Amino acid sequence: MIHQWKIKYQDSDFLVHEVSLQPEYKKISESTYSYIWVTKRGYTTFEVIDLIGEFLEIDRHEVAVQGLKDEDGITSQLMSVKVILEESDIARFNKRAGGGSRWVRIDRVNGFGDKHVQAKKLHGNVFTITLRNFKQQPAENLEKHLAANKNFTYINYYDNQRFGLPGGPYVTHLIGKEIVEGNWKGAFEYYVQSGNHKNEQDVHGRLKIVGGYESFFRSLDRRKVKFFISAHNSMLWNLAVSSMLMETGVGALKKFEHIGALAVPICSKQALPSLCSCKGFEYDEGYNSVISQPINRSVIGTTKLFFLDSSDDELHPGMKKVVLSFMLPTGSYATMVIKQLMEYVDSQG
Repeated sequence: MIHQWKIKYQDSDFLVHEVSLQPEYKKISESTYSYIWVTKRGYTTFEVIDLIGEFLEIDRHEVAVQGLKDEDGITSQLMSVKVILEESDIARFNKRAGGGSRWVRIDRVNGFGDKHVQAKKLHGNVFTITLRNFKQQPAENLEKHLAANKNFTYINYYDNQRFGLPGGPYVTHLIGKEIVEGNWKGAFEYYVQSGNHKNEQDVHGRLKIVGGYESFFRSLDRRKVKFFISAHNSMLWNLAVSSMLMETGVGALKKFEHIGALAVPICSKQALPSLCSCKGFEYDEGYNSVISQPINRSVIGTTKLFFLDSSDDELHPGMKKVVLSFMLPTGSYATMVIKQLMEYVDSQG
């Protein structure tokens, strides 16, 4: 990089608003589910599922989401709960969970229905992102570039948040790899390292109760086990795409923090492959087992980038901050789009 810009410097720099596929709403008398709009800071979606389930005294499988959101940033999304919520329930929950540096808030009930929301049934997410620590000229270069080029094509790589929680260690994909290979002890050891739990004592206590490493993972929320396997798939796919770009001569390796070197296009006018297929795996909930499942995913994506503002960076004296906004389909990573954008803008001088 020509300069060391910063992303996600603080949670309010990274705002995510889910663009949901709305469920079919019904009268309360015909409904068993409430559809709620939830905003959170400092929690993963999995943690919020547990938090809401515990508060409402319902099983965690009766709390459903369309998309998974990371813990760093302020994110808003649609969820369903198998209970008819009243305003008093919302007030009590927000009083309990809506304060402090980490918080979750139920903003409203969107409506009611007779089905839970389904995973991945969403249009995408809108991001409003503040980038910090810019020198004057790079900030001007970015603004000038986006004024002339609002549409940006990116390689649809998975970014580091797919492979670990903020601050690391980034081993989520290694948990999935060990599960796929049947090495349950290795998967457990990576799980302990990963931070995907409340504390180490709690993890070892659960292990003792269930009586074995494989049983430990069987006792977890199956959505979490699926996520670990998906993280392994994500790394396999990243490496397959990078190899494809290098073999076809359209890519050059760039180092991405926590995930290694990946190929990005050498110039914007090169023809790029549209699809990549590689070996992958899936968690079969019906048989509680892992099966082979090819991964087919678009190599490239395109979004419209809006440059909203440039001003003095109050957290880095003498530097600038810039604010961008754009929408991405589900499965694309805003941080990866920004990293590739800045690689390109920097290369243009």
